[in-house]
Amino acid sequence: VALVTFDKVSSILILLVEINGKPHVLLTTRSNMVSSHRGQVCFPGGQRDLSDSSSVHTALREAEEEIGLPPTSVRVLGCMATLPPAPYFLTVVVGVLIDPKFEPVLNRSEVDNFFYCPLELFLSQEHMTTNIVDWESEGTVTPLTIYTFHYFCPVTESTHKIWGLTSSIAIFASCVAHNKP
Repeated sequence: VALVTFDKVSSILILLVEINGKPHVLLTTRSNMVSSHRGQVCFPGGQRDLSDSSSVHTALREAEEEIGLPPTSVRVLGCMATLPPAPYFLTVVVGVLIDPKFEPVLNRSEVDNFFYCPLELFLSQEHMTTNIVDWESEGTVTPLTIYTFHYFCPVTESTHKIWGLTSSIAIFASCVAHNKP
């Protein structure tokens, strides 16, 4: 058995929020001031700090830094880990917003915008396009399906492109939440 090591360990938070009786997720648009993935849609989260006691702590700390979410406003339901082809180890922390008065306060050096997206969108063929790319890792090329969703948010009156690892994680979370294979 080969031991896999990662140079980077990160955590994200899938924050579930009930809106009009349906589960939504909070997504952010990364600032143009960050070093990578500028302007892309993602879940709150980031790289683990040495002071973080756990992957859950990382996700909650990053959410507080990025959108002003107090850790006490989240009930953590559980965690899941992504598998390659991600070039780093990523823990996906799933939590429910338990503070109905929470309003995001954005750290503009990290986040430009936020929006709530219905979780069921990620089960919809109507809003999804796919693209197959060759993913190269350790000298092996593997076909990889990239899922892309375009979501018009009625609150922000803007269309958001959700793709890549973010969309794959959202699809998985939606399948679990809606008990779909």
